[in-house]
Amino acid sequence: MRRLARVSSYLLGSPRRSPAALAMNAYDVFDEMPDQVFTSLVPLANASQVVGGTRGSCLCTAARESAHELAGPDPLLFTVVPGDATVEGPSAAVSEAVERVCRVVCTEPEPKIPSALDALGVAVSPELVAQVLKHLSNAGMLALAFFRWAERQDGFRYTSESFHNLIEALGKIKQFRLVWSLVEAMRCRGLLSKDTFRLIVRRYARARKVKEAVETFEKMGSFGLKTDLSDYNWLIDTLSKSKQVKKAQAIYNEMKRKGRFVPDLKTYTVLMEGWGHEKDLLMVKTVYQEMVNAGIRPDVVAYGMLISACCKAGKCDEALKVFQEMKVSGCMPSPHVYCMLINGFGSEERLDEALKYFELYKESGFPMEIPTCNAVVGAYCRASKFQHAFKMVDEMRNSK
Repeated sequence: MRRLARVSSYLLGSPRRSPAALAMNAYDVFDEMPDQVFTSLVPLANASQVVGGTRGSCLCTAARESAHELAGPDPLLFTVVPGDATVEGPSAAVSEAVERVCRVVCTEPEPKIPSALDALGVAVSPELVAQVLKHLSNAGMLALAFFRWAERQDGFRYTSESFHNLIEALGKIKQFRLVWSLVEAMRCRGLLSKDTFRLIVRRYARARKVKEAVETFEKMGSFGLKTDLSDYNWLIDTLSKSKQVKKAQAIYNEMKRKGRFVPDLKTYTVLMEGWGHEKDLLMVKTVYQEMVNAGIRPDVVAYGMLISACCKAGKCDEALKVFQEMKVSGCMPSPHVYCMLINGFGSEERLDEALKYFELYKESGFPMEIPTCNAVVGAYCRASKFQHAFKMVDEMRNSK
């Protein structure tokens, strides 16, 4: 029956995915692979190989205790050179050079990459380095090989953007020891920010290393970065979206118990969304009630989370009560709310009610959107009204 809900997408057809879209899908491939795959394919480089630091006479050696704790038992020793972290403005001539560099890095054997890049004769700049590393986001060790070559070139400067792009690339293949070496290199240059730790937390969470993700978040204070409520909301959201909502709930409970911050509307809605993905209606209701008891007025997002959870649990009558409460409170339903109700009633084969809310959707002046039309098509199909489904698809075609 799930396939019927998507029938209009198949009937309408879809454009071919671009290479960029296909590359985005590769993220999840790395997330699903076990750590052993990468450690067996690529030997762990010594941390001193991450940042060569061969230029200049003033060297900064960093081997921080915090990196030892999070990255593993082996010592992380490397040498880096302090440099100007100023990021230059964009250059129109960089795109072609980036393409040429990426072609060489991706086609040459790794030992020959430095000499092949030397032969290109491209002018190295912070923008070029950052863009190449971004393009090599799904090839972590190649990104590292390029970075090690680039830092020995005239015109190279260490920037937050280049470090972040390299951290992202290495994090995708779970090379966290190397990632923490880069963190120390950034600290040496004063380039660390909350964005750095957010990158690492997200990579740990997607790798299902929840303990390490939380420890990384808590380490921000020891690096001189003060956390606030928005940071906790982000952590709860990240864990929830990484299918770790129980841990997200525990962090929320601990935050309340210690009185660090007072939860706000965002805190509650991200928790409701997380429990909604787990199809745990009871917990969605519990969080919603806590929010109301705290004196926080629900917005369209919070109402939408509760309606969605009710519909997914097959309790459309409860969803309808929330919808009515929402309107009475003066909160106007969004297209997404109507779409969820249409989907919910359609899933229960209550076609007349699904069509009723589709009419209300149109009367509200919302434009015809594909998700809503798909929900109507799905409702027709579940009721075996295939001619009506095809008619709806034709209307969608004609409205383009």
